This record gives sequence, C-alpha cells and structure tokens, in this order.
Amino acid sequence: MSTPTATEITQDILTNPRYDEFFADYHPRIREMFAQTYGHEKWMWQWEGARELTNQEKAARRFGELAYDRLWDIQRKKLFDLQCRWRAGLLTLPGVDCSYDFEAHDATIENCPLPGPITPEELDMYCDFVRLAPDFDDDVMDRNGGPWYDPRGWQDYDTMKLYEQEFDRETPDHERQGIHPPAWYDFHNMRTGNGMLLSLPDVRRPAELRYRQAEADARQTRNEAVQAAAPLPPLPPDPRPQYLPQWEMEELLDDFIDSYEPAQLRREKAAYALVKDREAEDKQVVEDFEYLKSLEAADTVPLKEAANWRAALRQAVVESQRQQLLAHLPLVYDEYLLREQLGIAHPEATEGRYRDTNNPLRWRNEILDGRELLGEPRNFDF
Repeated sequence: MSTPTATEITQDILTNPRYDEFFADYHPRIREMFAQTYGHEKWMWQWEGARELTNQEKAARRFGELAYDRLWDIQRKKLFDLQCRWRAGLLTLPGVDCSYDFEAHDATIENCPLPGPITPEELDMYCDFVRLAPDFDDDVMDRNGGPWYDPRGWQDYDTMKLYEQEFDRETPDHERQGIHPPAWYDFHNMRTGNGMLLSLPDVRRPAELRYRQAEADARQTRNEAVQAAAPLPPLPPDPRPQYLPQWEMEELLDDFIDSYEPAQLRREKAAYALVKDREAEDKQVVEDFEYLKSLEAADTVPLKEAANWRAALRQAVVESQRQQLLAHLPLVYDEYLLREQLGIAHPEATEGRYRDTNNPLRWRNEILDGRELLGEPRNFDF
C-alpha cells in the first residue's frame, strides 16, 4: 500500500465521519487548521521519520557487523600459526595437501575447523589488542586499505617471513614497499611468543616449487616446440619493467617534472597537494559528524585537547568507535558460541572476501604434474 500524500491525509481528516466525535467540541475552522497541519506533519513523519529509523537501525548494526568481521581475525592468526608448523613438517592437517590450501581455508574462515573454536581467553586477548592499539584506524579498522587489505595477505607466509628476515620495524614504509604483518599478528606474537614459528624451517614449500618448476620447464619446452614450427620467429622478451609500485611511480613523476617542466609547475603541484589534503580533511570531518549524529542521544563522546579542532574531533570519534567495537565483540562472541553449541554454520562475514578458486586448483595440478614428470607418485605424500 502506497503512503498517502499530505493532501490525501488532510482530506481524510476533513471528510471522514469517524473523526466527527473527536472534533465535536471545536469550531469547524479548528478542524480545517488541524487537518492542514496534520496532513503535512504526518507525511513528514512517515517519510523522513521512517528514513531516520532506518538510518538508526543501520548505525546500530554497523558495529555488530564490524565486530563479527573482526572476530575472525582470531581464527586467521591461529590458521597462520598452523601453517608455519605444517610447513616445518611438525603436523599434518585434514584438507591441507599443499601450502596453497591455506588461502582456500582463509577464504572460508568462518567455518574452517582447523583452528578449533575461539576460546574466551583468545577473545580477551583480541579485546586487549583493540583496547591498546596505538593507531585504531590503521591497526584495527584498516581504514587506509594497507597491504593487508587483500584478504589473501592474512596467510601470506612468504611475505611475512621476508619481513621478519630482511626488515626491522624502523624501516620506512616506502623501502618495505608495504611489507609488514597485520598489527594483530604482532600483538598476538608478543603475548604468545608465536613469532618464533617464522624461524622454523620451511621444508614443504621448496619441494612444491621444485615440482612446479619441473612442470613449468616441460610446458616451456612444449611452447618452444610450437614456436619453432611457427612461420615467424617470436619477438624477444622486453626486459623493461612492466609495473612500478606507487612510490616509484611518484619518483618517476617528480623526475619527469624536473627534466621537462618549469619550476613553477613543481610549486603548483605542491599547492595542489595542499588542496587535496584539505579536501580529504573536509571529507573526514563530514564523515565524523555523520558518525556522531548516528549515536544515541545519551552517548557521551568527550573532546580531549589536541593540536586543532579537526584532530580533537577525529580522536573523539576514534575512541568512540573503539569503545563501540569493544562493547559489541562479547555480544557477537556469545552468538558465535550459541551456533557452535547448536552445530549451526556461521554466516559469512560482511567484509568483502576474495575467493580464488582457479589458481589454487591450477597450483595443485602443477605440483602433481611435476611429480609425475620426475617419476614420483601423483600424490601429495612428500
């Protein structure tokens, strides 16, 4: 049924006899004035009020969904620690035949049985991480879409081992090219000592790479035979880089300006950067005020002393969001426990997830093909 217009509501008040008794003690002029006012107000209540109720419901759900998404960070770290032990040959895991299977398990982490149930102690540790994270935006909320924005990064053993071996924590981001573990992993390792798992030998992956290399060599031989039979020789490969990380592209841009453009352009470029920074700051202010407006009237959000009013506002919003997340994590954990007890599957997290089904299957087949080419059984028992 469509919502009546203000005019239809007004006419109903004026002509419907069911309201005659209500207005019996008032002059007809009062009824006319009331009908005009009520028609407009009721229409606004139904449209604007209903929209506001929807916004309030969305705001109430927002941190429940965020807490549910973040709950699975606990399982991802446990799965990564299992991967370290598995690579070292210290254990076997059902449903894991090669290292690439960990990506598939991470993609369905909500119902992955390998890490075991989340314990109250693990939830308490994660709440401590949220409470103590020095940069809540980046460490917990990942607002800036850092190197772990790609969910595959949570199980990226090679990258994390590279970080531990070749970089210290003071190395600038542009030199690391974005290589660093999730802040939760660092916190967990400090509490549990599990950082030493990355020092275990990786005996599994080198064997996988050997088999994949055997398959790649055989494939290249076949391709070369096809190319040799072609009427035209193939073009030589271009050794020049086809991709530059963002920081190198920015350096290239600056080099180009220095080489070909007048000095005025560099000053204009710097001025434009200030404009973009202000636009980003203004956008952040709008988002922060929208967040504060979505809170209940009884919620208190204190403003602490800061460098400027923008920083004070941002800090207040961040701390409010931190407290909201801490309040909702136990609630979603209770729901998690209930589903565990009832044997009900956990719903997929609302956070976007990249599910790669083609590459892991291809990699598995390459390993099996490589084993066969090397005269070994076509299985994963190696």
